Amino acid sequence: MLFAKSKYDSNPNLPENLFDDMVIVGAEEDNVDNLIYDLNNIPVSIAREPLPNEGFKAEISPDVDNVTVMNSSTVLPVKVTNRSGLIWPALGTVDGKNQIRLSYRWLSLNGEEIEGYNTRFPLHYDLLPGESIALEVEIKFPSVPGRYIAEFDLVQEHVSWFANKGSKTARMETDTREPVVSRVYKVLSSPEYFYPWEIYNGTIPGIPNNIPVRFRWSKIRSSMSVEEFLHNNSRHELFLKCSNPDITKEPVKVTLLIDDTAIKDVVFNNQEWHSVSLKTINFENKKTLTFQLSRTWSPKAFGLSGDDRELGVAVALPVGD
Repeated sequence: MLFAKSKYDSNPNLPENLFDDMVIVGAEEDNVDNLIYDLNNIPVSIAREPLPNEGFKAEISPDVDNVTVMNSSTVLPVKVTNRSGLIWPALGTVDGKNQIRLSYRWLSLNGEEIEGYNTRFPLHYDLLPGESIALEVEIKFPSVPGRYIAEFDLVQEHVSWFANKGSKTARMETDTREPVVSRVYKVLSSPEYFYPWEIYNGTIPGIPNNIPVRFRWSKIRSSMSVEEFLHNNSRHELFLKCSNPDITKEPVKVTLLIDDTAIKDVVFNNQEWHSVSLKTINFENKKTLTFQLSRTWSPKAFGLSGDDRELGVAVALPVGD
């Protein structure tokens, strides 16, 4: 049975060019222009091009109440919802590009990566805007027993992880020291993420040259755990930098919040690194340190590079005191 594109014409929320970047799978030759799928009555199409930035919007929900236990792994349904206004094709090109797949990685409790994204779980069919699919995900645990966080994210292969485009991941905590049949799986609130860590090779005033430094860019609003901030940071000090090209004309305000309570405003009117001390802050029983920006900027929009990320404030932390 063949399904025509007109099947979706009644949805007023779908843009007119929704099907432009799709190729028909298994359609009859004389009906190609009018079809988007023909594979056991299931919508399956191929993405010829990367999604635009507005297509990288997802909601990911692990179902910890329906866990299937195996000897060395756990299988659980993970619901993936398309929160963009575009269709997500289920397939990529023949060389593996552009396919959208779910994956997970293991983190320590302070957010450090223990094992990277490895196993991938593809969509079974195209996802329309607002549509969901439950994927059966087999999770293999780290070899060293302990408390860990499994973080789930989507990737469009050879293009980008969804989190790097501003989409939220999902996190689930478990203690692998417990017997596999009695382990508890706790869904954590979705943090507002930074972009990935980078190594800074320059000099930052206040940090000795012999101490390695890493930094990462925030988005318009990004959060880290208090535990991560305090790790190897006995001085309770932050090093912040905004690189907006027009910052001298339009300063940028960064508001720091602890568990959503504002504690400090820092105003930037140049591109220099600034030291911010939080030594007087009582972090006992506090969980989240958040950075709220007045505005962001894009290197691509300013013609400086092909980097199309929306960058907020660079946050640098010494790797060790």
